[in-house]
Amino acid sequence: MRRGRGMPNRRGAVRVEPRFGAPLPVAAEADMPPGKMQPPARVALAAATVLLMTALGVAAVDYLLRDGAFRIVDLRLEMEARHTTRAEVLKAAWPAVAGNYFAVDLNAVAAAVAALPMVRAVEVRRRWPDSLHLRVAEHRPLARWGGGGIVNADGTLVKFAAGAAPAALPLLSAPQHALTEAAQRLRRWRRRLQGHGLRLEQLTVTPRLSWSAAVRAGGEGEGGAVQLLFGRGQLERRLARFVDGYENGLRAVFHHVRRVDLRYPDGFAVQWTAGGGPESELRGAAPANN
Repeated sequence: MRRGRGMPNRRGAVRVEPRFGAPLPVAAEADMPPGKMQPPARVALAAATVLLMTALGVAAVDYLLRDGAFRIVDLRLEMEARHTTRAEVLKAAWPAVAGNYFAVDLNAVAAAVAALPMVRAVEVRRRWPDSLHLRVAEHRPLARWGGGGIVNADGTLVKFAAGAAPAALPLLSAPQHALTEAAQRLRRWRRRLQGHGLRLEQLTVTPRLSWSAAVRAGGEGEGGAVQLLFGRGQLERRLARFVDGYENGLRAVFHHVRRVDLRYPDGFAVQWTAGGGPESELRGAAPANN
């Protein structure tokens, strides 16, 4: 027998079956929580925030870059200089300090100082709130170069205007291909001559590699520079011969000597200043070709 709707089943339970075709209930639209914006409002607020922050950023940058704000008022120098003064560095640097602390071109300041003849390298840094720190390194020159510039101890040549190198340096005149050897000999000969009270003022090498030098006695009133002719060979031997002759007779009369020709195989010739001695004094045979 077929049970009807709502009839108990065998176990005494009642099963209710839904009626097919009846419409399902639709949930009501939930209300927007209080204080929460619709998407268009959020977009508008974000855009307004971006515009405000941009305007504030532009205003801040404009203020920071104004010349009247955060002006550079001090240049601090760190340098161990023998040939460049602090006054020269400051005179070169200040005209390049354009703009304030944030806008100043550090490379321009460094380039202005590096243009000084004896300056080898420059480093410029900002120091909060109103100063720049400059670290300046100089060349360590061995001699002035005859063509205008300086020669370092390793024979490297730094060219600049003639007359800008320190006058106290010895003068080296040599072809560029002979600079390294000339620098080595100048450094070595200068030390050796200093040990005998002589100052090496000039070393000259001709294109044919003929060598000569100018030396002066260390004391004041000792006369002018004396020219030494070495020629093209046996340079160290000829220098030793001159030093020996200086210590064994020439020292006492060196202020009357104009030139010493060392191009002889076993001696040298001395030319005196006017009225200082005989016109010439020969020791040994005639001078060799070199």
